[in-house]
Amino acid sequence: MRDSDGGGSIAPDISHFLGAAQSGGFAVNERGGQALLTAIRNMID
Repeated sequence: MRDSDGGGSIAPDISHFLGAAQSGGFAVNERGGQALLTAIRNMID
């Protein structure tokens, strides 16, 4: 995967994010979760 500007791979960033989520490194409340889902849906569109 490439950044939108053609820079380096974002795969390591996603991997770190996933690892932090799986280990309980952060929490997302309902409002934040909805904002994340909206952002993901906007990126898909």
